[in-house]
Amino acid sequence: MQATTAAAAAAQLLTDTRRGPRCSRARLGATRLSWPGRFAVEAFAGRCQSATTVTHRFSAISQATSPRRKARRQCSDDQSALQAGCSKVNRDQHGYDVNWFEEISQEVSKKLRAFYQFCRPHTIFGTIIGITSVSLLPMKSIDDFTATVLKGYLEALAAALCMNIYVVGLNQLYDIQIDKINKPGLPLAAGEFSVATGVFLVVTFLIMSFSIGIHSGSVPLMYALVVSFLLGSAYSIEAPLLRWKRHALLAASCILFVRAILVQLAFFAHMQVLSKVHIFSSTENSYLFGFLC
Repeated sequence: MQATTAAAAAAQLLTDTRRGPRCSRARLGATRLSWPGRFAVEAFAGRCQSATTVTHRFSAISQATSPRRKARRQCSDDQSALQAGCSKVNRDQHGYDVNWFEEISQEVSKKLRAFYQFCRPHTIFGTIIGITSVSLLPMKSIDDFTATVLKGYLEALAAALCMNIYVVGLNQLYDIQIDKINKPGLPLAAGEFSVATGVFLVVTFLIMSFSIGIHSGSVPLMYALVVSFLLGSAYSIEAPLLRWKRHALLAASCILFVRAILVQLAFFAHMQVLSKVHIFSSTENSYLFGFLC
């Protein structure tokens, strides 16, 4: 009997252990934990202690690695600061390049406008219209417009324009004081071009004009260039027996002869030779060339 009771109590205890913690209520209303519940509490306390140990270890590892993190963060900050500095330098350099380009563009535009005024555009337009209209007179048909004729026309036009710039530039060089009062917008009078620059331009275009005339091999064109050079120099240069612009009759005679006679006859003869249209006889041509001399 007693042995049977002991075996039943042992089996009940094993069953309670497998089922986990449970509560048993005493007769007086108090609650207490059974033996399986005590085992669960002890296991939970052990897990809490293990978690606390892991937390302490993680804290220790974090403290040990914090200098490395700080160094890495400092390196990242330094890299960001370096990138920001480089970006600022690039922006400043880009802004400097833009400003430099704008300054150069403005300076070039200013010099080009001054050169345009130095060339006296109304005389340039008159020369182009006069030479073009006269050069078309010997042309009898469309067949006369050959490559040789076009080349000769462009040579004559380029040489005449260079000589025109020489004449008007020389006049400005000797009239700087007068132009400061009467024509202050001209580049030499306004100070946009120095005297040395004016001399350089005048000499350069004179050489270019004669070089083109010699290269063309045209006798009428060379006559026109030589006579224009002589009359243009006598018109402006301040020297004894020169400076013809001070006398109204001489000044008008120079302009009339060059524009109304020299340009018409010389360039007509130049184009006549190129187009091989013999309007004048050889005797009349010799008289013409002798008159131009």
